[in-house]
Amino acid sequence: MLETIRQSVNSIRVRSPLTYRNLSVFPLHHEADSHLHYLTLSEALLHGKGAFTIKEVSSLGSVPELLVHNGLDQDVLILEGEELIGAKQNRVPNLTLLVSAGKQVRLPVSCVEAGRWSYATPHFSDAPRTQFASGRARKVASVSMSLSQSGLRHSDQRDVWDHIAEKSESLGTRSPTGAMSDIY
Repeated sequence: MLETIRQSVNSIRVRSPLTYRNLSVFPLHHEADSHLHYLTLSEALLHGKGAFTIKEVSSLGSVPELLVHNGLDQDVLILEGEELIGAKQNRVPNLTLLVSAGKQVRLPVSCVEAGRWSYATPHFSDAPRTQFASGRARKVASVSMSLSQSGLRHSDQRDVWDHIAEKSESLGTRSPTGAMSDIY
């Protein structure tokens, strides 16, 4: 066992640093072939209309969940906190989910846009951002509490909206719909 670990560690190569201002990160590269072959949300959405979609569960919608259809031949990884923009209001996933190829699943989400409940687009697209760290931490804590108390993967939606409003106020930003995206 120790020899296997030693060999694995010895095969890691330190790459050239990536630097931004006073921060440098040294990427680590390992040649081992991963058995995990999946697409990210952004990659999946590039495959064309209808192949991979995220939309409201019905025409009426449901704040705490969305419908994900993976018509691709690869699994898709959706990360907790990635912002999904469009449909009746912007949302973020409550947990990280690997959606199997050819499957349709309900994705538990939290709304990050309190003042809109009308279609902007029929489907969701990904945003170039994730929910801010303190918002994610509070949301994940409430989802964990919900799981232990009721078995549901729901957040405290009122707290999510309140925390976005607090963050917006502290940054001096304004949004007519209370959208987290306007903070950025």
